[in-house]
Amino acid sequence: MIASMFAIKPFRSTLGTTLLAIVSLLVGSGCTGGETSARTEELDSLRQERLDLIERFAIIQSPIRKTQGAALDYPGVRIAQDSFYAKLKRFAVREHPEVDELLRRAAIVGADFERMSNSAPIMIGEPVTAEQQQAVADELQDVERELRPHVQRALQDSTVHAAFAAAQDSLVEQMTRLDPSVPQTIRRMEEVAGLIREIDIRIAELESDSGP
Repeated sequence: MIASMFAIKPFRSTLGTTLLAIVSLLVGSGCTGGETSARTEELDSLRQERLDLIERFAIIQSPIRKTQGAALDYPGVRIAQDSFYAKLKRFAVREHPEVDELLRRAAIVGADFERMSNSAPIMIGEPVTAEQQQAVADELQDVERELRPHVQRALQDSTVHAAFAAAQDSLVEQMTRLDPSVPQTIRRMEEVAGLIREIDIRIAELESDSGP
């Protein structure tokens, strides 16, 4: 969903942020060894393809990152974003208190991912290695996966959904004012997000077939 990847400031680079294609990664049982091996291979392939698509999403988004950051600093946009995030957090934490810590982790890891995506070091004077980048990407995916059901459940609430729509509309409107090419870039981002959703559906099917 474009929500987690784009509209919420803590998740806007995920995936993700993105916010997000979150699926519980359950290892299958109750089938033959051959079936288990084939399922595992397909799951590994799909997860790698998903990571590649997330990377493509970030590349497409890259030209409008500065515009997005500038738009998020406008008072009206910031108010709409903060209102949505507050409603999302209040709803999710009320049902599951542990979501508060997940949101905190998402903000921290998302900020690290954002800095790495911009080729900036995590700490001044320390170059970012490929291993560090992969570690942060993996952690971000883990947090996203844990958050997904809570975000999806919250977005079913009319108040939260209305706040999300207002925040997204406000952000895109301001970005378009700053850069008329933004809608075209967003359409390309949505296309990639759609591919990610298709992969998530297939991953969920494979995990469901694996049994408890």
